[in-house]
Amino acid sequence: MYFPYDENTPPGVESGTGITVDVLLLPPSETDWYNAKTLPCFYYQPMQEVGTGEFAGLLPVGEAEWRCRFTPEEIGTWQYKIRATDAGGTVESPEYGFDCVN
Repeated sequence: MYFPYDENTPPGVESGTGITVDVLLLPPSETDWYNAKTLPCFYYQPMQEVGTGEFAGLLPVGEAEWRCRFTPEEIGTWQYKIRATDAGGTVESPEYGFDCVN
């Protein structure tokens, strides 16, 4: 189960539990990371359907991973970095990039 990090954990949840992962996206027309778009990431587990009818079920396949969904609004080279926050603080990845073409 996935819990986003919250400094004020709800009743019944152990203090310090959870992690929040975001991607910061900097459009080609921007150079200041303070103007980056912030998108939440989600924890994804690939699944395979097995069985049929009332005996159908889902089984995990492979490793779970963090993902986000994004549709660029601008052509050019976008920069991005990943930010993770938990009880130990916040860390950011190095900058990466990808090209958006027409």
